[in-house]
Amino acid sequence: FGPEFDLLLAFFFTVLWGVGVGTLTFVKPFIYAGNGFFATWMAFLAAVTTLPKLIPFIRTTLDDAGPVLIYLFLSSGVLLIQAAVDCCSTTLYLTIVLTSISLAITLLDFFLPASTPHKKSMISAVLLTLWTIILHITFSGPYKILGNGYFASWVGFTVALFKAADAAGWLKYLKQFHLVPQDFSDALQPVATVAMPPSDQDHHVTVQHHHHTAPRSAVTPSAPVPPPGAHIKGEATPPAGNSPSINPIAAEKEFWQNVALQEGGTSEGTGHVKTLNGDE
Repeated sequence: FGPEFDLLLAFFFTVLWGVGVGTLTFVKPFIYAGNGFFATWMAFLAAVTTLPKLIPFIRTTLDDAGPVLIYLFLSSGVLLIQAAVDCCSTTLYLTIVLTSISLAITLLDFFLPASTPHKKSMISAVLLTLWTIILHITFSGPYKILGNGYFASWVGFTVALFKAADAAGWLKYLKQFHLVPQDFSDALQPVATVAMPPSDQDHHVTVQHHHHTAPRSAVTPSAPVPPPGAHIKGEATPPAGNSPSINPIAAEKEFWQNVALQEGGTSEGTGHVKTLNGDE
């Protein structure tokens, strides 16, 4: 039906399953891990992930933020909402305060990213301290059972831990023991998409050799290709004033054949000269 219909449908399912997640997994009946819990979250995530594909602005914003800030933002938001729904107790009040601070630091780090390694290390240390304190609620309660609070606490702590390790340069030691992938540092960084302008070097000549070709020295890739119409040694010079039109592709092919002949090859054993349009 067109992109407008796809966008409308994506918004509809995002709102629909957003309300479903907020009601079914935060209030009741699927507040603990089970079929209903995972099915509701999967449906919501499937609807949400279609929006960046349809709206370039959202896709660019997520690419600029990077996976670390996205996970910290989601973990802080989910735990903040769950603690607010389950309120009130001293532990939950503390959880609301700490997750609010984490949410504010995450947004601040997105809009005003740290410009020096020292500032990055300080931000990472503060986030790790916050989530270490928050993680206490998965041991003493109220989020000892698998649910939104439990998963959000552990995801937030894990991401904050690796963010701090990356800022301190400890990931290189973990890589030595193969505890993290070799490209894990790249996964923590925002995605930067740069459109490269077309280069003149893209228009090149590719020389292919087969098993029956002349020796490798017979065809010299670094040899200059004469301009179309240039005289090649060993050929008769056409009479002046009667020069036929010359095909540049044919001239290049003939040039390489003459180079192979002069180096001791044969015209049948030379490589084939291919241009970008596939002609030989």
